[in-house]
Order: sequence, then structure tokens, then C-alpha cells
Amino acid sequence: MLNCQVFNFRMKSLNNRERKIRIFTPKNYDKKVKYPVIYMHDGQNLFDDDTASYGKSWNIANQFNNHNMEYIVVGIDSGEGILRMNELGPWRNRWIKDDKDFDFIKNECGGEGDEYLQFIVNELKPWVDANYTTLTDRNNTCIAGSSMGGLISLYGILKYPHIFSKAACLSSAFWFSEEHLIEFIRLYVPEFKLKIHLDFGKREVNDSLRNDYLVNFTKVINYKLIKKAIQSRFELIDNGVHNESSWEERFPGIIRWLYNKTDN
Repeated sequence: MLNCQVFNFRMKSLNNRERKIRIFTPKNYDKKVKYPVIYMHDGQNLFDDDTASYGKSWNIANQFNNHNMEYIVVGIDSGEGILRMNELGPWRNRWIKDDKDFDFIKNECGGEGDEYLQFIVNELKPWVDANYTTLTDRNNTCIAGSSMGGLISLYGILKYPHIFSKAACLSSAFWFSEEHLIEFIRLYVPEFKLKIHLDFGKREVNDSLRNDYLVNFTKVINYKLIKKAIQSRFELIDNGVHNESSWEERFPGIIRWLYNKTDN
């Protein structure tokens, strides 16, 4: 795995569950230089096709190396099965067990998002900052993910704006907690400057009416964030589908925008 180290962590905030953490460093990593850090979910899908859940990764290591993008990326492997939904879901979802698209879920799920974020903020970030040469301030700390990872990333930056100043939320599963998310944003009190990227593809789901609804709901979230004086943007991805290849293609440009490395 190019420029990546893998560690086994105990997540104290989540009953000492063990999880792999994958840390990518720039190809010219210099311990005398301090780097911005991007915390990402579904770590097994980020760097290596051999570990990716569906045989294709985001290819972040090669993408960043080829474009001379000097960031440390911390990937947190997702829990298996229902654990992923539990950890990346800030609120409980009680109807999903009746959805035919999620027939592997037999009961309600979600609701461990706070504990998962506590792990990142109180356990993982201090360890990363102690063991790598990082820029520890909020202006150089980003949280990013796709699908359920997009949902927890948005929740995370609003919950911990003193830790994260940037968030990349790709193809986000905002449908998982629509009413809770709307209310959470309504109650959010702007204290820090935040920069958030939201997007959704035109071909994420097979049902075109459902896809249009998900696109429009993401636009609603973007509008509500802007009304809170947050620098948020929404992009509709013409050929965007719900997979790692699509996220790989657009992720470097998103990071450049978040860190003011492009005029786009």
C-alpha cells in the first residue's frame, strides 16, 4: 500500500471495538514539515483495491502523489454489517428495517454517531498529532466521506466546529435522518468559519424519481447551511453514480477547493 501505515486501534468510546486505521503520508513526507490532515470513513475503501469492499478503492494515495497534494489522510475502517450504519448514523432510524433495499437490517439502526466522533476527536486525533507532523489547528483539519460517511461528516463538522473547519460530503445519505438533520442545522449557532462541499450524482439510484428527490433534498441542506452563514456549495454530478470510481474522480478537486488550491 503506497505511503500507508496500518494500525489496530481500540475504540474506547465504542466499548473497545477494534478497528484498523490506515494513515497515508505524502510521498516526500518530511518530519520537519507539518501537514494538514483529512479524517475519512470507510478506510478500507480509500487506498487499496485489494482491501476495498467492492474491489475498487478511491485510489487516494496515487491520486494525491500524482498531483503533488501534500496531506495526511487518516482512514478509519468501517464496522462490518450493521455496525457501519450504527456508527455513521447520528440518530436512530426506525423504519429502515421495512425498506426492501436494506433487507439485511432486521431492526432499527444508527445512533452511535456521537460515540464514533468522540473516538475521532478525543482518541484518534491526539494520537495522530503526537505521532505525525501535523498542523493541528482547525483550519488544517478536514472530515470527509461518502454516503453514510457524508452524513457523519456533516454532523461532525457542525458538532465539532472547533476541531474541523472543512467537510467533504459526497453522495451523502441524508435520507437516513432527514427530520433530525434539518432540526440539527436549525439549532446550529455559527461561531466559526466553515467550508463544506456537498454533491450528488444524477445516476446514484436506479429509480429516477427517488434520485431526483435525493438531489433536491441535498440542495435543501445546502441552502439551509448557507442561511447559517456557512460557506457551502452543492455540485450536481452529471455522470455521478454511487461507487468508489465516481468518488475517486472528483475527490482531488474537492480537496483543492476546500483548501483554496483552485479557483474553481
